[in-house]
Amino acid sequence: MKNDVSRVPYDVAIGIGQIQEKRFSAEIDHRIRNRKSARRESYLRRKKEVRKQILILAFGLTLGVLFLTFLLVGMKTQASSEKEKTEYKYYTSVTVAWGDSFDSIVSRYYDKDHYRNKAAYEQELCMMNRFMSYPYEKPELHPGENIIISYYSDEFRP
Repeated sequence: MKNDVSRVPYDVAIGIGQIQEKRFSAEIDHRIRNRKSARRESYLRRKKEVRKQILILAFGLTLGVLFLTFLLVGMKTQASSEKEKTEYKYYTSVTVAWGDSFDSIVSRYYDKDHYRNKAAYEQELCMMNRFMSYPYEKPELHPGENIIISYYSDEFRP
């Protein structure tokens, strides 16, 4: 029997229409769900690819930084070993001349390559010569007085 609505009574025809409408609605819902799940899968696939690309990029950058670090450290080590020279610390006695002061002697023998500042050198000289008043006032020196100073030299003197 054909699906001829004209032969079917009115109530049955409305029922068939509702059934067909429900079936059509169910098909649309199914298609929408399928489309949503396809979009979701596509989104997750793209997200996974982006994450993979970010990890590869981060790994590559890390390797690059490590390579440059080792390269620079190697160059610095090589350069420092080429110009590195051995220096020896010596002590000697100096006679204070007329017009000499503690500051003038410190200025004459201070070596900025071996002391962080003049105050550190002054402190060392005061400790070696047992000037007890140093932190509060600079020692007073008299002509003819001998004081011990430290200096650096690159030649070895036994």
